Amino acid sequence: MKVIEATIEQLDDAADLFEQYRDFYKLERTPNKVRWFMKERLLSKDSDIFLVYDEHLCTGFMQLYRCWDSISMKKLLFLYDLFVIPGERNKQIGDHLIDRAKQLARDIGAGMIMLQTHKHNNVYARHFYELNGFELDEDFDVYNFML
Repeated sequence: MKVIEATIEQLDDAADLFEQYRDFYKLERTPNKVRWFMKERLLSKDSDIFLVYDEHLCTGFMQLYRCWDSISMKKLLFLYDLFVIPGERNKQIGDHLIDRAKQLARDIGAGMIMLQTHKHNNVYARHFYELNGFELDEDFDVYNFML
């Protein structure tokens, strides 16, 4: 098993796993838009995308965005996407991705990795993140303004 930082050469694998990730959220399949979105992220380097390979099979991916935490005045990584293909779950693939996120956070001097997941229909993910050292923030509520 190998975790790599994705480049444009891995666009097909990144787009495929991103589409499967969106399937989990029951979103309409939009292969051209998904490919465009991932290509833009890879070319602009405005996110960090990591892929896991077991031999030649791409089994998981993670996408992080860099920003700042004004309170600590340190960089912050926002772990926005993490997905492991269903047939490959429970093989520590997610753990390897989380370890890579923690390493990136250390490398860039971040003070925190932040993520959000659904409160009610993603109990497995919440348990997984807690096992990997993430703590539920009960002090802040998340608000969205949809456009």
